[in-house]
Amino acid sequence: MPAGKYDITAEQGSTFGLNLNYKDDDDNPISLTGYNARMQVRRNYTTSEMLLSGDAHNTTDTNITITVEDSGAALPTGNVKIDIAAATLSGIPAGNHVYDIELVTGGTGTSVTRLLEGRFIVTPEVTR
Repeated sequence: MPAGKYDITAEQGSTFGLNLNYKDDDDNPISLTGYNARMQVRRNYTTSEMLLSGDAHNTTDTNITITVEDSGAALPTGNVKIDIAAATLSGIPAGNHVYDIELVTGGTGTSVTRLLEGRFIVTPEVTR
């Protein structure tokens, strides 16, 4: 199944949060037990420079907090939470960037599913 297309708008200098619910074709939550989630934002598809990055499994050198909320749940929730602090977004240049969010299983990322992709639009902050 191809990744969903969704353009995100974040406000420079504001706290950002996104809650994703991963569901099957019958609208039932998909269990995310054993999954990790990761996200990257770049100025364009070809640059190696990351503006933002996050990995629910490896939180070293990341500036996006990602939480996979299915772990240990009695019923699957399929929830992935993305949080970016206001101070972090203050340092991101205004403009149109690109991002994707992936689900990964296996210790070395043996199976990768891209959930979402699209533009990551940062609107400029006036009040500082």
